[in-house]
Amino acid sequence: MTLVLLWAGSAGQLVLDREYLPKAAELIGAARKSVVVCMFMWTEGEGVGEIERCLGAAVKRGVAVEVLLEQSDDRNDEVTEGNRKAASRLRSHGVQVAFDCPDRRTHIKAIIVDSRTILLGSHNLTYSALRNNNEVSVAIESPEMAVKLENRIRELREDVCSKQEQSRSR
Repeated sequence: MTLVLLWAGSAGQLVLDREYLPKAAELIGAARKSVVVCMFMWTEGEGVGEIERCLGAAVKRGVAVEVLLEQSDDRNDEVTEGNRKAASRLRSHGVQVAFDCPDRRTHIKAIIVDSRTILLGSHNLTYSALRNNNEVSVAIESPEMAVKLENRIRELREDVCSKQEQSRSR
């Protein structure tokens, strides 16, 4: 069953539970120009590797792929540790990976394709989120919202935050 929603004047599709993996793979597989991902938690596991391979295949097709991951200033944080391992795997596929500012938690879970389509919701890229949990996300066709979210994600990069902090301290 597909539920279609009206989201700020744009068509949206509800993506429940195990529907996320095939939807994310479909969207990334159709990307022609760009894929921007912002993810709170990214771990290893069944399903997650498929997303990593899809992103790597997109890079090979000439698609610009950027990923922003959460990091904490706590070196023992499990989320940060898992995300650092994911960053290494993603970089081996040619994906550009950055981390957010460590002083504030980035809990966004979004995939944006070609500055047009957003997959946004509760799904982290973890085995549990893709296979076991009750999760809900929505796929939204809206270039206006997609560009706004891409810009927001880029503002959260650690290097951007550091530059802003330096200019404020002058």
